[in-house]
Amino acid sequence: MEKLNKNFIIGVLLVAAVIFGFMWYSQSQELTTLKSSSVATTENQKIVQEELTIEDWNSDPYSWQKLKCTPTSKIFCDRTSCEQDNPSVWLELDRRAKTFSRCDTKGCDTHKGEFESAGAFTNIQGESPMGTMIKVLGDRKYIEVATLNLGSFISSGVCTQTQ
Repeated sequence: MEKLNKNFIIGVLLVAAVIFGFMWYSQSQELTTLKSSSVATTENQKIVQEELTIEDWNSDPYSWQKLKCTPTSKIFCDRTSCEQDNPSVWLELDRRAKTFSRCDTKGCDTHKGEFESAGAFTNIQGESPMGTMIKVLGDRKYIEVATLNLGSFISSGVCTQTQ
């Protein structure tokens, strides 16, 4: 009887060791796959950063009242990766009316905004928290960060003054 209990305990320990070993191996494989996909994403998807000229830095952030900002690039990032996306949403900014509109082929969504200039930049956010931030360099270039769920769309491009 004692030998049977001893064999039973050894058997249970072996089964537990095999299960633990399998779980450890599976977890390490998952981590390796995650690391290699992250490296592949970084190497294959280089984000193009626009060069800024002296004219860009010298442009006056107070010189405009209305701008139309058209994206030249757009990416979508979630917690694990970033992917290039189709830049289809443009912005219409109205400093006097304190509004900004996000527009596409279906129309525009207009929001009240806070416009604050500092240095060469104008920062724009919605009056109430909505997950969107716009930064304009002078009257020429911009970047917009718009969140959707736990991901972010990051668009950048050029602006032109409108009436």
